[in-house]
Amino acid sequence: MALSEREQEVLRDLEEQLSAGAPDLAQAMSAGPGPRGRLRVSARAVGIGVALILVGMAILVGAVAVKHTALSIAVGVAGFVTAVYGVSMIVGAVFPSTSYDSSALGKSSGHKKTGPWKKKSSGSSFMDRQNQRWQDRHR
Repeated sequence: MALSEREQEVLRDLEEQLSAGAPDLAQAMSAGPGPRGRLRVSARAVGIGVALILVGMAILVGAVAVKHTALSIAVGVAGFVTAVYGVSMIVGAVFPSTSYDSSALGKSSGHKKTGPWKKKSSGSSFMDRQNQRWQDRHR
């Protein structure tokens, strides 16, 4: 169904406002979905992750099935770690980490802090205050 001229004009205005207000979002939306959709997943990483999960679980089950010794416990833990590493590979492939601009992390969101969470005027961070308390306690 075609849009009327008025609707097309409103749509253009909205697009202009979006690109002026949030250029990163506008660029991501204008790029459109990739060849496989919006989510690009590394099939190799997912396949290796699934294989590691299966191998890790097989090692874990094998370690539980044999006589309980220190060696079987260590092998079971190694199997569990292998399976967890496989899960982390899959999660890393499906949800790749985004890099953040470190200068943007310290910027305020524009909201004024109030109440008991208001930052102290001394300029020290939470961790600095905790370290100072620790040092004071152990002197």
